[in-house]
Amino acid sequence: MTKNNKKNYRYISHTADISFFAYGKNYNECFKNSAEAMFNIIFNLEQLKSKKIKNYEIKIIDSAKTKDDLLWFFLQDIISKIYSENISIFGVKNISIKKQINSYKVTATLFYSKNFDYDNFLMDVKAVTPHNLTISKYKNGLRSRIILDI
Repeated sequence: MTKNNKKNYRYISHTADISFFAYGKNYNECFKNSAEAMFNIIFNLEQLKSKKIKNYEIKIIDSAKTKDDLLWFFLQDIISKIYSENISIFGVKNISIKKQINSYKVTATLFYSKNFDYDNFLMDVKAVTPHNLTISKYKNGLRSRIILDI
């Protein structure tokens, strides 16, 4: 794993899986930092971002009844794209979370390279665990708690 970005996320001890807190001043930033903390577990982000390869963008859209479920769907959807499309996702931008009538919707743009980068692959993440996944108020913003099944 590459160095933690203490401002945006922090890995915490867990008996069998990997767990972390991600922080943000709002939901958009909290979702972004949650995704980046997960990318950092799967890939060596410093190496991947420093490569001189063509970057592509893909849009992701998810909906859920609660913001906690929305974060779970969002992160799980990213993992599914990494493995089903055999791509290396290493960044996220333009996150927008909107309240709808009976649900919430997230849209975001993901940065990826077309081929899965085995040279910078660190760890296989099987899934985002819904158990104990929360987003809560923290200091002057928000904090998510995520557990990844490895």
